[in-house]
Amino acid sequence: MTRPEDAKPNSHFYQSRAVLNKARDLATKKDINALDEVSHTEVEKFMALWNSDKAFRNDYEKRILASLDMR
Repeated sequence: MTRPEDAKPNSHFYQSRAVLNKARDLATKKDINALDEVSHTEVEKFMALWNSDKAFRNDYEKRILASLDMR
């Protein structure tokens, strides 16, 4: 993942969509091991960014709060 200040607008959204599409494909194929691996890899990437990049945390919180407010 790229850092928010270096990213094009919504790049994290498009990266997430790609991961989601990959997960759907693996689920359709019933490839549980690969799906589990993708899941763990994505969680590790997110947590590494969350723990090391304050700009990423601030950007994520800003975006998620707006989404939660709409609900």
